[in-house]
Amino acid sequence: MLGWEDESISLLQRLQLRMGFVDAEASSSAAATAANVSSSEAARLLESRGVLMRIGHAAIESADSPLDIMETSAPSMSLAIAGIVFLVIAWVFAILFVLWWRSGKSDRAAQRWDWAWRIAVGVFVFAVGIGVALLLIRYLAGAILLKLIHHYDVDFLGVEVTLESLQLNPFNGILKASGLVIENPPGYRTSHLLSVDSLHFDVDIAPIILSLTKHIVISAVEVHNVSVIYETGFTTSNINDVIKKLGIKGSTSGSGDRKVSLHKTDLTGITAKAAASLFGAPGVTVSVADIRYQDFEAQTKTSVADDIVKLLLDSVLKSVKVAFGR
Repeated sequence: MLGWEDESISLLQRLQLRMGFVDAEASSSAAATAANVSSSEAARLLESRGVLMRIGHAAIESADSPLDIMETSAPSMSLAIAGIVFLVIAWVFAILFVLWWRSGKSDRAAQRWDWAWRIAVGVFVFAVGIGVALLLIRYLAGAILLKLIHHYDVDFLGVEVTLESLQLNPFNGILKASGLVIENPPGYRTSHLLSVDSLHFDVDIAPIILSLTKHIVISAVEVHNVSVIYETGFTTSNINDVIKKLGIKGSTSGSGDRKVSLHKTDLTGITAKAAASLFGAPGVTVSVADIRYQDFEAQTKTSVADDIVKLLLDSVLKSVKVAFGR
């Protein structure tokens, strides 16, 4: 029995529909799936790269081909909604108490409290309430951002992408990720194409709230220890195949209903290993120049998530080819 989880799932689905995460058909399918799949089955499907995503103890069907994230440490949508509901109830009771107090026929309350004390208490309660409300809103925005990341479709890369862990602090906007791996296209023998040890994002939470998730501002991103395996075949290579799939010729002109403004960008510690498909084992390792942008959006005129990923990956792979004199 799902019990209270049914109501939580329904509330999450309605919020997703309002924010544009999934369409109505996908949401209906998710409700049917959640009613028939146990949490243990959902976990196994997730591990086997099925179409289910685990949220709490329930299984929600994904509308796209989401990024495979093995472990997350970030805000919970259910807790955020519960906190906001609790705050609203507390404010209602506080207002009712004040009205009851002021409507009393006896003036004993006025004798015990002078106006200065009443004003001080009122200002304090109001300030605490506003502060808690802002924290809850930021927490909710963090939960929404996590949902966006989980639903981000990486199918345009043409290869599998996995992420070992994801940590988000909604109160300062710091997003940390580790263990990013981009697999090889079919037909190559090395373990993967590219791996990244750690990624650090400084996300501005306010635009997410004010734009209802339609505008995401990333003040800075730092990508550390990028490792590329350059596997060559008789006529092509894994890098050439992925670059061809990205399809970047000159400037990008993608479109999307969600704007992403990326500013300071640093990719450091880039190394590459050469390998031949005949043997499959990496050989010589070379260092690749760092990639830096003071303002990525201004310099590239790009503000679409897919185009940002394409440009950065394209820059790394082409830099690797230059390092090997190709």
